[in-house]
Amino acid sequence: MLFSLLDANGEEIPGDLSAMTFDYDDNNGEMTNLQPVETDAEWEMINEVVLTLLDEFEEEPQLITVTNEDGTDQVCEVIHTFASEQFGKSYVLYVPATDEPMDEREIFAAQYLAGNDGSIEELLPIETDEEWVYVED
Repeated sequence: MLFSLLDANGEEIPGDLSAMTFDYDDNNGEMTNLQPVETDAEWEMINEVVLTLLDEFEEEPQLITVTNEDGTDQVCEVIHTFASEQFGKSYVLYVPATDEPMDEREIFAAQYLAGNDGSIEELLPIETDEEWVYVED
């Protein structure tokens, strides 16, 4: 069993993951006989499993380069793309690619043209107030 430790405020302590072994009781569906992980071999196995799971579930962010109004390039991370049948256009939501937590980064939106492989080829401005209302919703 893997678990994260919490601080006094009930917040997860980043990067602090721990593990215990247990027996599974088929009769009542509960974990019993919780025991600390004691051997280096057990920790090595746990580490291998965690790294494998992280590799499988961690997606590389899609990055795009956006030219700012002042002409400088900014690398940004795509957080969502979607299409509108109403407007016949595709839209992208993106944030600057920084080390700041996601909820502290400003979200930007644009219309985009897709390449043959579906990648974002060109960003275009959102043209009407009606489109902005749709994108913000």
